[in-house]
This record gives sequence, C-alpha cells and structure tokens, in this order.
Amino acid sequence: MSKRHYVQVAFPIPISDLFTYIVPEHLQGSVQHGCHVTAFLGRRKLAGIVVGSEPREDLARVRPLHSLVRPEPVFDREMLDLTRKVADYYLCPWGEVLAAAYPAHAQKSWRTTPGAASASPVSQDSGARALSGRMEAELSEYFRPLLRSSREGKGQVFLLHLPDEMRENMYPFLISEILEAGGSVLFLVPEVSTSYSLIELLSQRFGNKKALFHSRLRISERKRIWEQSRQGALKVLVGTRSGVFLPVSNLRLIVIEDEHASPFKQEETPRYNARDVAVMRGGVAGVPVLLASATPSVESVLGVERGELQLLKGTPFPEAKPCVSIVDMRKKENLLEGSEEFSLLLVSRIRSALETGKRALLFLNRRGFSTWVQCQDCGSLEKCPVCELPFVFHSRDRSLLCHHCGRREVAPSSCGKCGGVHFRFGGLGVEKVVASMEKLFPDARVARVDLDSAQNRPEAVKIAKRFADGEIDILVGTVFVTKGLKLGEFSVTGMLHMEGQLNLPDFRSGERAFQLLSQIVSLAQESGAEAIIQTLNPEHHSVVSSRTGDAREFYEPELRQRKELGYPPFSALIAFHVSGPKEPEVMKVVEQIRTYAVDTAQQGPREVQVLGPSPAIPPKLRGRFRWYVSIRGEEREKVAETARELLARLGGKHEVSGVTISIDVDPVGG
Repeated sequence: MSKRHYVQVAFPIPISDLFTYIVPEHLQGSVQHGCHVTAFLGRRKLAGIVVGSEPREDLARVRPLHSLVRPEPVFDREMLDLTRKVADYYLCPWGEVLAAAYPAHAQKSWRTTPGAASASPVSQDSGARALSGRMEAELSEYFRPLLRSSREGKGQVFLLHLPDEMRENMYPFLISEILEAGGSVLFLVPEVSTSYSLIELLSQRFGNKKALFHSRLRISERKRIWEQSRQGALKVLVGTRSGVFLPVSNLRLIVIEDEHASPFKQEETPRYNARDVAVMRGGVAGVPVLLASATPSVESVLGVERGELQLLKGTPFPEAKPCVSIVDMRKKENLLEGSEEFSLLLVSRIRSALETGKRALLFLNRRGFSTWVQCQDCGSLEKCPVCELPFVFHSRDRSLLCHHCGRREVAPSSCGKCGGVHFRFGGLGVEKVVASMEKLFPDARVARVDLDSAQNRPEAVKIAKRFADGEIDILVGTVFVTKGLKLGEFSVTGMLHMEGQLNLPDFRSGERAFQLLSQIVSLAQESGAEAIIQTLNPEHHSVVSSRTGDAREFYEPELRQRKELGYPPFSALIAFHVSGPKEPEVMKVVEQIRTYAVDTAQQGPREVQVLGPSPAIPPKLRGRFRWYVSIRGEEREKVAETARELLARLGGKHEVSGVTISIDVDPVGG
C-alpha cells in the first residue's frame, strides 16, 4: 500500500481555517502546491487552492479531493507567499485573497488553447523612443537609482512626485528601458476612466505587448490576459486594483499611478489596498516599486521623511506657477447680490471670458438639482425607503434619486405625510448651477458633464469635444471633468462649495480636498486659465497650498495635525464593520465586538484604544444597517494582535446569525 499524501486546501469562504484532504490514488503525483482543485466541504462541492501539505500520517475520517481542475499549478511559490502575507496583514481568509488573485477561481474548467497567447512584436518605429537624445540622457540620469534597483533585484520603493502631464511624458522611456533589459512592467491605475489618456498613450507605444486588465472585462477576456501574462507573451500589463496579482513573467518594475487614489482600496472582503500589496509584492519578488502622484498620500510623504521611500528629486521638465484666486465667501461684499453661491469675482471673470469669445469651466462635486427636498408645511424630508437618506431632486425628469442605491421615484406633487403641496428644494447641485448660469448669461451656451448627462465615456468625450470646439461657452461638471477629458482652452475655472469636501466627518477630508483642488488647478494650468476657489475656509492649508503651488504648505501642517490627534500614519487603525438587514441584530453583534475589544485591549500593556461603536456613512445602505468599532494604537503589531485575538473570540467567523463582520485594516475613511 502506497504512502498516503495529505494536502491543505484554502476555500473562498468567510472562515480562516485550512482544510485537510487526502490525495486519491489517481491524482498521486499530479497535485502540487498552487493547484486548483475541487472538494466536498460538508455537502457542498467547492473550488479551492492547494496551499500546503499535511505532515501527519494516517489521519482518520479525511475526505479525498474530488478533482484537479487544471493540470499545472495556477500559483507559484512566490505568489502563494504573497497572498498569505496579504491575508495575514488584512486579517482575512487566505482563500478569499486567492480568489481575488485568480480570475477563474470559481470556474470548474479552464482549457488552455495552444497559441492563444501569441502577440506580435512592436515595430521599432512605434514611438516608444520619441524623445531627443538630450532628453533621453536627462531621463536616464533621473531614473538611474530606480533602473539600478531593477537590475540588481532590489525591492526598493521610490516616489515620483510630479504633475500628471510630466509623468506621462516620462513613462514610455522608463518602460522601454525595462523592456530592453528583458524585463516586464506591471502598471496599476486607480480607474480606467480616470487614466484613459495614459492608457491610450501606452497602447500606442507598446502595441500588442501591452494589455489592459480590469474587473469589467468578460471572464473569458480576463482569463486570456492572465494566461498570456503567465506565459510571458505580454510585457506591459496595465491593470486596476485586481491587476496587482497578475502572474507577470520576469517582472522587473511595478508602477502605481496616482498612488493616493482611494479606488486602490477594496471596500469588500478582502479589503486590501493594491498600493500596499504592490509594495509587499516588490519585497517578495525583489522588484522596485514606483509610487507616482501629483499629490502623494500623506503616508508616502512621511515614508520619504523616515527613509522608507526614496524620492526621485528634481525634474527634467520646467514647472509653471499656478494662477489662483481665493474668494472668502463669508464676506458679503464678495458675494453676487441675491446669491450665496456665486462670487462677484467669478461672475465678472465669466462675463469677461464670454465677451472676448473665450470659455469657462465650473466645478461642483454634486449631481442633481437640489440635494434635498423638504415639505414646508410639516418639515419632513423626502427620503429613500431603502437607505433612509435624503433623495436628490433631478429637474430634467422631475425625479427623486438615491445616489447610494440608485432607487428612483417620481417627485411627488404633495407630501406623503401631511398632504402639503409646498416644497423647498435646498442644496446646490450641478443642474441648479446650469440653471443659474443660463439666467445670468442668457445668450451663453451652457452644458454639464456628470454621470447623469454622460453615463459612459463616449458620451462624456462628445460633450468635452463640443466644449473644446467652442460649441459650449460654459461647462459645469462634477469630478467627471478631471477624468482625462480633452477640454481644449478656456480662460477661467471656478471651484464651487469647497466645504462639501472639507466638512466631511473623516480625518482624511483635508487631504482629499487638497487632491481635488490640485486637480482643478492643474486643469487650469494646462489651459493657461485662472482658477477661482470659492470657500468659507480660506485659511485651511489645503486651500492655501493650492494658491501658492507649494505642496509643503499642505503636508507640513497636515502631518503635524495627524500626529497631535493620533491619526494614521502616526498610528495603526483597524475597523470592524458590521452590517445586516435587522438593526437590533446588528447592534447586538456590535456591542459584543466592543465588549470583546475592550477586554482584549486591557490584557497586558498594549496601549490600544477602542473607538466607537459608530454608525457608518451612510448608516443604512441598500437595506442593510451599518456600524463599526475601531481599535487604534501607535504600534501596528500590538493593534493587529488585539484584532486577531478579537477575531478568535468570535470563533474566527466573518458572519454571525446573518450579520456580516468585515475587518478593514488601514481604512481609507473615518
């Protein structure tokens, strides 16, 4: 009788345990670490990944593996080590991380088509080297430390702190240097829509050696790219968050474009941040990681100060100073008569632009016409019955829309509570700004670009082209206008209601305001336009720095404030998110978690603080009530140890009586 072979399998289920199975005789010699298998867990047949061997022998009542889905392993040792490290850091089941890393994890079969991964070479005149000899020499010197790190196989982390356009001009040279040395590049972007011009540039330069990988592709297309990447047919892999796990052959550089962007953080289990996972991968694989941004995260700036990141200093391109005017909206003499939303300066600049045949761009990050509708007789607000949040009124079709769950209703003609027919439409949305501009400038051609007027990129591009071609005089937009649209030349841009971002109950609100303002100012700089920022808080360091163009005027006070208040990056923060359809059951689990957290934190000199419970924002979403409890401390390992013990007291489960528990390490909000 041959010796029995036992393996450990990780399944994509909300349990952190690994499960032991015996390898049946017909699969002996075929099952290896990293293989995709199926097995019965209870009565269910699940797909899982073999992650290890069970050293013990002659175990009783061990079930056999059911089948081997694919003859060769889908994960090598390096990727198994990375995914295990990610699971340990983010306190989530290893099987769920493996599922996120493998696009066919839930599939029962995946056949490899011979020759499917072929890719034609890029011609020498593809433009990958469309730079002067002098500029190439300057870029070669600029990137010398990074290229040396790539050649020597060091997992160093570098920061590229330059404006978007400058970085785009540099990337083709950098990538070409890696490819000429026989390596491959993994290039991560936060969203396809925000990085369209960059993706288009890389496509033109690197042709069929480049592929774009993101979650909206069909599963068959994701499988194809995964296979081509694994076989080495692709040399430039551009991907969104999940692309961080692609099996890139001979990987020699990882680039994180707009490393500060929140879409890199996944908001469902496993709640990983692709930026930080990329840094982990660089360390595991001995590959340099380049964090790039015009407005780096506070964590990255502190990392440079601490010597954890190396800043690529200077720039081979000239930098221009911004033209920015700040309007204090607290002073009545600055306001347009009869308006609290528009300043005299902004209206005057728009009028001057129109009189000289030029255009204006206005920015407000609020969709709709009014952000709330209230009965004037009884005072009740029109709310979404699913999320219990105020509906936003859209004037075009006179509808009420919940911007959280998407529920839409016809705006009522009378109040559902008292029968009153008088309503107040409060708050400012882009539709109301358009209406105001049409009233102030009746001869101007006014349009807007947001998710309601342009539900896909081609529609947004059409509106942007009309603006660039002079068919639109005043364009009003949400954050949509910053997403790589070619807007042509305009002479003035106005930022309305900055407080909508600054006043959010989030310790990162100032940082996000700074990033948003920097995007708007950068758009103005590209067009040689004046940027006018209307605000009730002109002294805030995010506003001050946008006027001077000196990022230090934001980062220095922001870091000082974070340190004084004990917020990241000067502390570690882990949140336990709890959600469910019934609020009493949610609150029962929340209180249980808080009690366990306090008890656990008091065991020994941990110096860990328990915060909450607090309602999430929004507190109810898509019919589920949402609360969270956080633990915070200066030493990351002590906070993580407390979280692990707390999870153990919950039985290692991420679901209790229909209530979901999700652990969020390094939350991007709150």
